[in-house]
Amino acid sequence: MALGQRGLAPPRLRHHKTLALGVATLVAGTALMIPGTAPAQEAPALYAGFASGDGMRINFRVPDFLVVEDLIDAGAPAAEARIDSVEGSKGFASAPYPGQAAIAGPGLFAFATGQQFPASYPWYAASADPATPESTVDQNGIHLESRSAAQSSRSSARLGAEGSGRAASDASVLRAEGGVVTATASTLADMLHIGPIVLAGVTSNASVVRRPGGEPERTSSLHAATFTIAGQGVVITPGGIVLGGTDIPAGEAPGIAEALAGANVTVETIKAQETPDGIVAPGLRISTTQDLPGAGVPGTVTYTLGQARASATVGASSAAVVSPDPTESRTEPSASTPDSAASTAPSAAAGSPAPVDELSRTRANAFSVVG
Repeated sequence: MALGQRGLAPPRLRHHKTLALGVATLVAGTALMIPGTAPAQEAPALYAGFASGDGMRINFRVPDFLVVEDLIDAGAPAAEARIDSVEGSKGFASAPYPGQAAIAGPGLFAFATGQQFPASYPWYAASADPATPESTVDQNGIHLESRSAAQSSRSSARLGAEGSGRAASDASVLRAEGGVVTATASTLADMLHIGPIVLAGVTSNASVVRRPGGEPERTSSLHAATFTIAGQGVVITPGGIVLGGTDIPAGEAPGIAEALAGANVTVETIKAQETPDGIVAPGLRISTTQDLPGAGVPGTVTYTLGQARASATVGASSAAVVSPDPTESRTEPSASTPDSAASTAPSAAAGSPAPVDELSRTRANAFSVVG
């Protein structure tokens, strides 16, 4: 059989084919080992949202009596929600809320001593994604609920029953499609009687919407269905707290100043405050004096209503923005800040304007402040 026909190729030709095949394999293998240019990966989306509110905040301060002057500083009730691209989603509801130190106390005690604290704080419901997606407490006129998911958190707290004195707070944060973060908070205090002051249906709302690349879109409000001092309906106007239907400052109205002075009560409005990424709704602060039970030492009891708060960040700046600490977020503004409020008290300047943003829907037995 002739070479070159069917069968084996000539030796030299076989050698060339084998060499060519080896070179091709080597080239192909080299090509497979050359790292390709990977597609550019987008930086992780950064965002944060925070909302909180107290139906009513109660502070009892006794100066120069103990090392800690604020013997009581509690939200009744309190709700908080937050989401964070770094720390995740979490929230809580509490009634009353004694502060994070009291909540964490049993755990810190056990860690420090190796012994279990006798009991944990019972009126506290906390959630965190994914470990504790929901938590509820329902007992003796107290209802607390907190739920957290990957992109949302909401908490609600109820204290008391309708018609017999009640308070409520709600907080919610959501990151929707497109990366829009919305934070909302609301508070309610009802059927309050402090000296000559009667209040009902006091609500505050704060909301912030933040879109990627955009500025925070803020709204806030404070409203009271009923607000009377010594039986007289009062309202808030740009000129201060006045008698309903008149421009007479409430501090100058017959009977009101005397009633406040006789009960050692002051009342002041707190203007809405814009933060770099959110809003604190307007509020109402009422203070009176009271002896410390069993000690006979005078102290000051302060009731703060309203001041729901919300904030949201989206984008690179979110990495540097830390949501307010729960305890810190509930102590602003300071009562000593001179321009934080306009006061209605016997010693107050009668015609001083109330530092509120905008006023609307005022009537004889109600007021509304829109921030």
